[in-house]
Amino acid sequence: MLGCTLIYTPTNSGLVTATLYGLTSICDLARRKLRKDTELRFYCPLIPDRSAFFPSNCALDMEPHWLFADPQIRAASGRVALQRGPVVYCLEEVDNGSNLDALVVPAGVACSVQTDNQRLPLPVPIIQFNVLREQWPAVGFPYSSQAPQTVTETATAVPYFLWNNRGRGELAVWLRQQR
Repeated sequence: MLGCTLIYTPTNSGLVTATLYGLTSICDLARRKLRKDTELRFYCPLIPDRSAFFPSNCALDMEPHWLFADPQIRAASGRVALQRGPVVYCLEEVDNGSNLDALVVPAGVACSVQTDNQRLPLPVPIIQFNVLREQWPAVGFPYSSQAPQTVTETATAVPYFLWNNRGRGELAVWLRQQR
């Protein structure tokens, strides 16, 4: 669990700017569940006892979990994305090799959060998990009657907000999932 803090700042227009600091994905504000980012700015009427209206702290589950796309979103159908708290993670070519679309996430795969990484420009956790890499026969055509072979590899996911900080390369947020 990770805490977050709301900072209140009065404005000249009679409103209060409330800024949420800390990592949070879903926080119960004003008795409504709202999705939040690392930093959220919103306005509310200036009320004398704002602590009754907004919590000053909240705790969040920071275990990595998979997001599943609605099949109506055709580009992401049958794919999953990795999220930890409010942070969406991505795979980069620099860590996982080229052709990221050849990677398939096995159903129910376990994730490992690594906090002592030296790969990124900031000290943020990376997440590792096993994937299957499809290897297609080299027949010289875009289609084949032979099914691809698979090899198990360890994939490394980095926070999406840090992508492309270590050179050019491919990026994938939505990964194919094995069914």
